[in-house]
Amino acid sequence: MLLSGEEEADITSYFIESAFPRRDEVQEVLDALEAAPNGLSVSELLGRINLSNGRIKKTIDLLSLESPRNCKQGTRWRLTAANLCEAFWERRIV
Repeated sequence: MLLSGEEEADITSYFIESAFPRRDEVQEVLDALEAAPNGLSVSELLGRINLSNGRIKKTIDLLSLESPRNCKQGTRWRLTAANLCEAFWERRIV
């Protein structure tokens, strides 16, 4: 049985907002990778920034798909010379 109510919009908003990393989360990951020229693994990123494993992975996955800003070499993620363009943020739903 499916019920509809006032909280339905709140629940939908939560899932939409949590589906993509926020701008500050992306910047934290980029800053950490920029400070590590040899790259960082996800577990090393966990030790450097205050984000959950899932949020870090979501951020890295989105960055690697949407922008050639980072690339994986073995288990480490490294920044490339490409810049993150403003169009990256315009494609977000939130």
